[in-house]
Amino acid sequence: MGDETKRPWYISVADGQSLSLTVKGLLTGLVPIAVLVAKSIGLDLGSDELNAIVNQISDLILAVGGVISIAATITGAVRKLYYKLKQD
Repeated sequence: MGDETKRPWYISVADGQSLSLTVKGLLTGLVPIAVLVAKSIGLDLGSDELNAIVNQISDLILAVGGVISIAATITGAVRKLYYKLKQD
């Protein structure tokens, strides 16, 4: 069935380097809510600012996911080494 590599739920199936369309859609769907909240507290945000915010959140999610992946990899490798040395 093609590529059997497991990817985190937030990574695009079509492009493994970007957020999934589902996550981007959810973030974009939050834009109208953000506009309403911003207007209710007296802020006036334009679409360019909101798009920049969505892009920054997208980048943050990818960065956090990368850090979690690296931490899990290092933890797994250290644990495997520990148990291997413990058996010997």
